[in-house]
Amino acid sequence: MRKRPRVALLIETSTSFGRGLLKGIGEYLRPRAGWSIFLQERSFEDPFPSWIRSWRGEGIITRLKHGPHAQELLSLGLPIVDVRYQEPDLGLPAVHANQFATGRLAAQHYLDRGFRHFAWYGPEPYNWAEHRRKGYVEAIHEKNLSCVGFPGRWADLAGPGWEEVVAELCGWIKNLPKPIAIFTSHDIRGLEVLEACRRLDLAVPEQVAVLGVDDDEILCNLGDPPLSSISTNIERIGYEAAALLDRLMGGEARPLAPLLVPPLGVTLRASTDTTAIEDDAVARACRYIREHACDGIDVDQVVQQTGLSRRALERRFQRWLKRTPKSEIHRVQIQRVKDLLLHTTCKLAEIAAITGFQHVEYMSFLFKKKTGQTPGQFRRLKERPQHGSVPEPEPDPDTSAYEAAAGDDD
Repeated sequence: MRKRPRVALLIETSTSFGRGLLKGIGEYLRPRAGWSIFLQERSFEDPFPSWIRSWRGEGIITRLKHGPHAQELLSLGLPIVDVRYQEPDLGLPAVHANQFATGRLAAQHYLDRGFRHFAWYGPEPYNWAEHRRKGYVEAIHEKNLSCVGFPGRWADLAGPGWEEVVAELCGWIKNLPKPIAIFTSHDIRGLEVLEACRRLDLAVPEQVAVLGVDDDEILCNLGDPPLSSISTNIERIGYEAAALLDRLMGGEARPLAPLLVPPLGVTLRASTDTTAIEDDAVARACRYIREHACDGIDVDQVVQQTGLSRRALERRFQRWLKRTPKSEIHRVQIQRVKDLLLHTTCKLAEIAAITGFQHVEYMSFLFKKKTGQTPGQFRRLKERPQHGSVPEPEPDPDTSAYEAAAGDDD
């Protein structure tokens, strides 16, 4: 019987990043014979574990904060894989996120939306932040456009307070050209930018679009509006680190360079869900729609916010967004319906009332027209089995009366 290799995971359990790595390692191990895992609850700030010096195992995956301990780990003579992005090279086989590609992806996300003004906010003096910035700026410069930066400071126990940090951000953001696309070093920085925009009464994303990194769902959904963010494919990093360690423990030679895992993509939330709009009237209309679509507003109420005639506003909407004001109202409503279907157990009638529809049948008809699925089908595709009994799915309402008048939507 094959002996299970003993593997120590020196990875923090206190952060979403660390838990994502552990999940990826578990995904690798699930269809295989498995390891005997040595894992302790720890934070990223915890010191080097003294027990590791006398430990007799077969391999280690490490994300230690302090680089000098690399030599102690190497002295153990064990296969080791590092999953912390750091410089200089610690002399350990490594699997990292491709930070440069992450920055380029951020730039492309904004370029695809027509932005012409770009900014970067990242006060961390770390190489991972600098590589994200370099990728972002390089991709923008390739289009003969420019990017302004604001290193700023970040709030911590020894530095400036959070209020001071946000006040400095306000002073910077208010003088930027609008609409502006701001890329931040990670999600916490994105939340700081969103707070500064709120204090300045700047519309996000119409005047200021904000994009973070790490796609921490809990953090991103604390934003007002929720923060778009790039997923650095953390679970894949954990998976590839486990695969590399397995090969090293099997006698394979260590790779000459770190394995770089490309970003998974942008998780689109409201903070970048826009096209760059240099028309003030259209931007005001979009902001009003974003804030009030689920209150049951109509196009005439939107027109009143702009000082334009309905026909003029519709022409400008077509120019900038390639859709009508009514379509934009419905788009925002349907996005909210999706969110409620995915993250709540509300009945369809409750969802219709929350999102501004007078009739659940019309909401269901419009949802199917826009998504190709009924609300019930959409919810069932996202459901996961739970412990105990699974409740019967709610049937979709009869929408035949609205389907007969399908041309009346836009």
